[in-house]
Amino acid sequence: MLRSGDTVVGVALLLLVMGGLATHAVPWFVVYLFVAACCAFYLAAYGQNHYGGSFGTLALGLALIVASVVSLVRYSSSWIYWCTLIVAFGSLAAGIYGLRDRRDSSLPPRIVRT
Repeated sequence: MLRSGDTVVGVALLLLVMGGLATHAVPWFVVYLFVAACCAFYLAAYGQNHYGGSFGTLALGLALIVASVVSLVRYSSSWIYWCTLIVAFGSLAAGIYGLRDRRDSSLPPRIVRT
């Protein structure tokens, strides 16, 4: 089962990659966004069954914040900076929600009799 938050982050990053390619944005930043989109889809597919799935989403959000700050310092297009920052905060929100929603799967299910 796919994690919907990471899937949305991956699709948003792919849209940013397509927009960056169409407007001839800074090449290293477009490649970075593509790698981040691949990581988001990997977390969406395999992060559910692993312990660090939500931590991976948080790490992706932090990496996107660092990349957006570096792109601001390197004078890239402002629209790609702001959109990346919005996607980064969305990734952080998905990671925090995933941490909050995580249940302990090592315990057997509790049977409640009425």
